[in-house]
Amino acid sequence: MGESTSCSCFKILTEDLPRFEEILRREGFKDVPQFLEEKQLLGLAKNLDKFWQVHVRVYSDGQIKAEVEPRWVYFEHLLIPSYSAHSWMFEMLNRHNVRFIQKNPTPVECINPVIKTPSSLTDWRVWCGKFLAKFVVKRSLKKWKIKVDCLEDLKAFMLKTMSFLDSFTTVNLFELVTLKMETTKLEMKVKCPIQRTHKELCEKYCIPTISSILKVVNKKIQLERKSLIETGECQLIFSM
Repeated sequence: MGESTSCSCFKILTEDLPRFEEILRREGFKDVPQFLEEKQLLGLAKNLDKFWQVHVRVYSDGQIKAEVEPRWVYFEHLLIPSYSAHSWMFEMLNRHNVRFIQKNPTPVECINPVIKTPSSLTDWRVWCGKFLAKFVVKRSLKKWKIKVDCLEDLKAFMLKTMSFLDSFTTVNLFELVTLKMETTKLEMKVKCPIQRTHKELCEKYCIPTISSILKVVNKKIQLERKSLIETGECQLIFSM
């Protein structure tokens, strides 16, 4: 998901879109957390091995984008470039006799991408919770000279953290997260892609991690969570 060099060489007939989805799911593709692009109908991924996954996006006009990228459970999914999955997609379309139009000429870098396996990958599920709160958050508070004595301080810390993360990822957190101060509470709304496809992970990792962070930031801060089904957002309410 980092800097994308996905293959967009193929376009199928719109009438074949339902069948193409069936083919992908039979091939082992599953729903994964992602930020939907304009006109995107579908986004599925399949693990290739311990490190890599093929991610296929399908659009309402029949356009297909396919990329090889680190699996979404790794931090590196947000940090390093993805690679074209041209050869893989070409083989699958032909194997299932799916009619398609191919870009001509096909970019050389799309056909023969040079894939570099990172020296290490970090599973964010392992880093969540107490380790993240105790080391990363505590260190950041000290480095930025921020002391959270009230909800306004908490908001300032959140904005600083979002700016820091924006500096080395391609995800614009300011488009996904909104903060609003009320008289006695701080409201955070998050357009979370994980909640849409893997709600159980929110309960297992997200909420416990935030709770652990609050214990480091200020033990007096209370957390309440609500799922906004109508908008697909997660609402977090902080109070003291």
